[in-house]
Amino acid sequence: MSHEITIQWDPSPGTISGYNVYRGTVSGNESKIPINGSVLVPPSATPNFVDNTVAAGVVYYYEITAVLNGVESLDSVQVKSAPVPFSPSPTGIQLGVASSFGVLAGSTVTNTGATSIIGDVGVSPGTAITGFGAPASITGVFHAGDFVAAAAQQDLTTAYNAAAAALNPSGLFPPVTTSYVVTSVATSTGGSALYTGTFTAASLAGQTITFSGFTNASNNGAFTISASTATTVTVNNPIATAETASAVGMALSGGGTTAVTLPADIGGKTLTPGVYNVASSLAITGNVILDAQGNQDAVFVFQIGSTLVTAASNSTVSLAGGASASNVFWQVGSSATLGVATAFSGIIMAQASITVGTGASVNGQLLARTGAVTLDTNDVSLFIPGVLVLGGRQKHFDLGNIFFDCVTNTYQEVILAGTTCSGPPPSGFNPVIGGTTLDCGVTWLTLDPPVGTLLPLPPSPPNVPPAPPAAPLNPRITSEA
Repeated sequence: MSHEITIQWDPSPGTISGYNVYRGTVSGNESKIPINGSVLVPPSATPNFVDNTVAAGVVYYYEITAVLNGVESLDSVQVKSAPVPFSPSPTGIQLGVASSFGVLAGSTVTNTGATSIIGDVGVSPGTAITGFGAPASITGVFHAGDFVAAAAQQDLTTAYNAAAAALNPSGLFPPVTTSYVVTSVATSTGGSALYTGTFTAASLAGQTITFSGFTNASNNGAFTISASTATTVTVNNPIATAETASAVGMALSGGGTTAVTLPADIGGKTLTPGVYNVASSLAITGNVILDAQGNQDAVFVFQIGSTLVTAASNSTVSLAGGASASNVFWQVGSSATLGVATAFSGIIMAQASITVGTGASVNGQLLARTGAVTLDTNDVSLFIPGVLVLGGRQKHFDLGNIFFDCVTNTYQEVILAGTTCSGPPPSGFNPVIGGTTLDCGVTWLTLDPPVGTLLPLPPSPPNVPPAPPAAPLNPRITSEA
């Protein structure tokens, strides 16, 4: 979703050449370079300027000047925008009592090796938690079949079902329209007619069907499907005229109100906030980036029909753009398996079991409804916060650290933590936006470079300074999106 602010003002009295618009992010710090560049906003009865270089979540301050023969007026009254709205985001999933658990299982929790867990560890209705003697450690409390674990499982069930039923808010993604053919199996006069169509297996709840081709105009139009699946559509025929069409065209439109279908493997993809669906199993081979686009409250929901499997020694779920692991939900229809050395982010809610390979790390939670959670020398942390710092050599970086590389003129963000080399990477940082660079144990993602505007040469001053024009009047923001 692109963002823009439209500014309008009343014309300056008298003759002018045009207007300049100045912008800042703090009152009084407006840039000395007009955001309209070297081309003046032309005079008109209702002059305006559309600023489409704004970022979501930021407040902007504007001042306008009138220009006549290269001489500017005084600044107009300052106008302040509301924070630029973020794109729509799905509703977050509430975990209730389960929110304090780093690991929660239904049958058993089993560990091997020096696993470290930030958060509680629990099981219910089972009672077995094994393998947490030294060198393993947790920062929370063990709940082996007690009432706390039982309550957490109840709240996990509620959260699991909420994630499975989640839909995208209207306008988040472009509509997806699919054409179907429905065939009349009964023709009626003044009653109901049945029409049968072949629909996809994906959830249809909230989608819209549009009928066309009926001989009765009252039967043409758009209707919303309330059931999650449908095979037969019943249309009332209130007019005493028989339907004559043997086949009726039907368009089923989803887009903003349905989950977006994913491929079987999402490695290498960058995903923005939303609800995503795969009918069977989902694999992650390589790096997948979840980009919140600056919205720290953005939500990601993944609805997985069967299993979730990440590749051994080649799988990372990275957070970018302010994304938080506490707002990433993986609803898994059966079991989840995180491969050896996987770096994973988000909350796994598995119907059955969760198995974590040796050395894998999880920035989030592992919650299994009925089966076991099996660990092996893992780090499970309840949501690592991102930190903005300048880079330094031979130090440990946490997810979210960013620094500016003067050689490539790009910002570099850590997407896989570790310890950097003693010098720059042998081939330097990747200057391609969206590209990655491996620096010993750290993987960096190249972000957008800064964008500047060249200041044009000033015009030659006149022999006699002309009088400045009057300043624009009544500046105001007429729309913001």
